[in-house]
Amino acid sequence: MIFDSEIMKYKETINNLCDKEKNNLIEIKLMKDKPFITFSNRSILIEWMLSVSQEFGFNRQTFEYSIFFVDKYICNIERLKREDYQLIGATSLYMASKLEVLINRKCKPEE
Repeated sequence: MIFDSEIMKYKETINNLCDKEKNNLIEIKLMKDKPFITFSNRSILIEWMLSVSQEFGFNRQTFEYSIFFVDKYICNIERLKREDYQLIGATSLYMASKLEVLINRKCKPEE
């Protein structure tokens, strides 16, 4: 193939990225331990988070980070109250928005 040589150049980088992705995957089976977190409840939370993101003008990556934070937190906490679910979503949006600010600050050239 034409692209074989190009792929081989980046093989180590691709392998490193794949390894990092495996470490950051969210195990859905861990969410099964939380009985009130159904796909329906999760979709309601995500829709709410999307509307908040749009209201505040967050970019798409910020919204995606916030969903990752929610899922990662829920998988790693043992006891979770139903009434804390939206608070976790709001906190995740806040953390993701701060991450967006840091990323934008680093990307801008110094004047």
